[in-house]
Amino acid sequence: MMSRIGKAAFLGSVMLVSIFGTAHAASNSGAVNIPDPAPGYVLADIWGEKGDGSASYALANANGSSDIVSLWYNYHFEIAGTPYYTGFTVLEPGEGSSEEGLLFGQATYRLDTDGGKSFWTLFHGQNDVGELPGVTKAEQVDDTRDPVQYVTSNQHVVLAVPTTIFEAGETINNFTIFSFDPEKNDRGDYKGWEYLGSVAAGGENSANCGDDLPTPCVSSTGKLSFAPPVSGTMPVIRVDMSGTQVEGPGKTKTLGANDAVDYTFDENTRQYQQPAGN
Repeated sequence: MMSRIGKAAFLGSVMLVSIFGTAHAASNSGAVNIPDPAPGYVLADIWGEKGDGSASYALANANGSSDIVSLWYNYHFEIAGTPYYTGFTVLEPGEGSSEEGLLFGQATYRLDTDGGKSFWTLFHGQNDVGELPGVTKAEQVDDTRDPVQYVTSNQHVVLAVPTTIFEAGETINNFTIFSFDPEKNDRGDYKGWEYLGSVAAGGENSANCGDDLPTPCVSSTGKLSFAPPVSGTMPVIRVDMSGTQVEGPGKTKTLGANDAVDYTFDENTRQYQQPAGN
């Protein structure tokens, strides 16, 4: 487990007069006409250190090296008529760091009103949303695709954030999955957001294909949707595939309805997984 997990994140309730954020943003609620909490506020509310106030800065490590903390993604949503804003963050190990991988964090704010004025109040912050051992760089948020949200029967939010990564001459598209629990408690085991894994959503290999290369050119797109749960409250994730993929040496396959992939939530691993045989 990464050494920074468990470092006290600021969990108080603070009224903010804030400036605009700079990370990738998305909204799934009505328009909120006040600025988002600034990146420096978000990072400080998670790590307790203001840094230089920017959307990304070095955070000193115990061994004298430094890690990089960044505001990764902005998201607005609404539960039972109450607007929320979440700033998702990542900690990426710096050179010489003792950290073992990537760490997701978050600070979530609720829109409150007093005396006719609206403002964001810190609802919850944490630095242990999810750990990706062995991963040192976060996938990029893909602004060309929309996030997808599902609200469960117990009013939890399941969020699919579109992400992309370039690897070995191929652009790989994914959705990174998180869930939000609005029922905050003081027992010490509460996690506002939880990382639930990643699901594949197509990609293309134009940087590593062509007439003079052994690999044919392919491009595929995965459209994500949520379906009601088979049991419990967590929905099924379905990814419908279209386009083409490599099927063998010099061969391609056109994708269709039979290539859709379902992912179900595993309570033991706390991750979305593809069932055996799917």
